[in-house]
Amino acid sequence: MFAFTLVGILLTVSYCNRNYERQRLLRHNLSEHYNPGTASDSGLKQLKPPLQINAKRFIMALQGLEYKTQILTASVFWYFTWKDEIFRWDHYLEYKNISRLTVKASDVWVPEVYIVNDVRKMPIRNTGDNEEYVIVKSNGYMTWFPAKELQTSCAVDVSYISVRYTGMHNPNGGLVS
Repeated sequence: MFAFTLVGILLTVSYCNRNYERQRLLRHNLSEHYNPGTASDSGLKQLKPPLQINAKRFIMALQGLEYKTQILTASVFWYFTWKDEIFRWDHYLEYKNISRLTVKASDVWVPEVYIVNDVRKMPIRNTGDNEEYVIVKSNGYMTWFPAKELQTSCAVDVSYISVRYTGMHNPNGGLVS
């Protein structure tokens, strides 16, 4: 019984190692002739038909509304998809059923997106220490899902919002100043 378990573990490790090597080779071969900068705005204007980018936004949490400055702070999750004709492969013939790959967002082209009423005027793309990733399918479809905290300006009429004052009471029921 121990021998069968050991053989099973060795076969699993061997398969995972081969799959990892195929993914590493695929990443290398795709990025060898790919430059994320070539798909910049000037390159996109020449595409026929034009590149279509689908975007969805999901609000994860409303963190607050500063009614004096009219700034709404929210955590949002974006979901962008597009097709990159250069970043594709035949997953049946060339790379033994590797139909998707996860790559760093810095290694592929991602759209430069700004929110018009964002008070900080920062792009959606993360420029900090947290690395973002893009899922690439063998047919060239890319999926990028950055999360961001947005601070947007919005007009809010606060004249009808009641403001309640609370205080601390002493044991006798009186208000402590």
